[in-house]
Amino acid sequence: MVLILLFLFFGVNVCDESRNVFPYLSDLEDLLNLEISLLSKLEQYTESLESQIAYSEKTLHHINEIHSEDSNEENHPFAFYRLITRFTEDWLQIEEKSKESFTLLTDNDRIPSNKEYLETLFVLAKLQKEYQLSTSDLVNGKIAEIQTNASFSWQESLSFGYELYRAGLNNQSQPWFREGMRGFFEEGLTDMNLMDSIRKIADHIGDDDLSKLLKNQILKQNANFNFIAVKNKVSATDFSPYGEVIEDKLCRGENLTVFNNLTCTFIHYNNPYLIIGPHKLEVLHEEPFIGMIHSVLSDVEIRDIEYNSRGKLQRSMVLGPTNEVFQYHKGRTSTSGHLNDKKLLDKLIFRMANMTNLEVARFPDDYLTITNYGIGSFYKTHHDIFFTDIDEKKGNRIATVMFYLSEVDVGGSTVFPDLHLNVKPRKGSALVWFNLKRSGAHNLQMRHAACSLVKGEKLIATYWISERGNEFKKPCGLNEGDLISL
Repeated sequence: MVLILLFLFFGVNVCDESRNVFPYLSDLEDLLNLEISLLSKLEQYTESLESQIAYSEKTLHHINEIHSEDSNEENHPFAFYRLITRFTEDWLQIEEKSKESFTLLTDNDRIPSNKEYLETLFVLAKLQKEYQLSTSDLVNGKIAEIQTNASFSWQESLSFGYELYRAGLNNQSQPWFREGMRGFFEEGLTDMNLMDSIRKIADHIGDDDLSKLLKNQILKQNANFNFIAVKNKVSATDFSPYGEVIEDKLCRGENLTVFNNLTCTFIHYNNPYLIIGPHKLEVLHEEPFIGMIHSVLSDVEIRDIEYNSRGKLQRSMVLGPTNEVFQYHKGRTSTSGHLNDKKLLDKLIFRMANMTNLEVARFPDDYLTITNYGIGSFYKTHHDIFFTDIDEKKGNRIATVMFYLSEVDVGGSTVFPDLHLNVKPRKGSALVWFNLKRSGAHNLQMRHAACSLVKGEKLIATYWISERGNEFKKPCGLNEGDLISL
């Protein structure tokens, strides 16, 4: 009897506890539906991850491939442009897509700004116009007879053309649109929306041939296509973003004077130091004198100069109108710095004195100017002399010695407009000319310019020899216009 009572007592409790669970069991259908919803969300999340992974893998492969090509052409202007474009477009898009998962770019990472991107675009437009570079050649990786790996896809051609168009360089944008659409058709593509977009631009900038071609291609696919007329057409004008373009023909090697009877000779001035090892002089222009003295710097000495100039180069400046204040100028886009290492400078001063047979006095504020020209860098036409506020102790700059510290692939020549002379850099050689006449008067014919660098790197070291101390080395002539020569 007791057992029965106990059983009933505990049995009732068990049943009561079971009744507390049964309400959840009654919601079984809701739980199943919730799980279906969760599974659907997990599936969507998985698909999203798979999509992100697929996007990342595709992007990784694409950028890695272009990076490999551009790394082999780091001194190519359009490889540089593509690199800038990747940082102002591609990497920012990747950062936006991946920011919830991980951080790509940090606050310490300096990437090009939109302003720098636009400046790069203008530089490339200037280079193409200045050197008359064929768009077709550039698209196929050829630049001034040099074949490179930096070719353009049809998408990149259209993109570059569009950026030129947006910048107002309508005339230069036309061949890029044509090359882009040529590649588009060669791949057998038929995107009518893209064709119509380019047709509208072609209409707007007055490229009637391209507009007509695209219109015909669209009509082949859809005879009833609704073309929207373009209003406010503009002429295919162009402008130079840097104002005056420096001596384009001379920089391209055109309009040069052909000189006869120029000489190459050994010079030693009866200096015992040089008699057994004279300098090799190539006369480039007789009157006024311009000469190239070859093999005056060894590779070891050039590396020494480069090493000592590291971290000292900044945006180049020019003297203002009063010769008192240095200032930035759009006509000089290189970087430069002063090298006044005593041991190195003393050695070069000794060598310059032997090369030129001039008194190369060492004043406390004298230095060697190191100048680096990157892609697109140039220095407009200028003189090396002072026109006002001349230092009484040093006098004016009687001569310029310009050491070439690197070979240059394309561009970067030193040109003398009044003499129609183009001098190509030769590593280890020094270009020498005189800025004054024997009377001390300015030789205004010696104005010169540094042509824009197209491909490669240009590094020079310049020293200006003062006229003080050279009164007997280069005395006045009988005539006021008498010129100085080595």
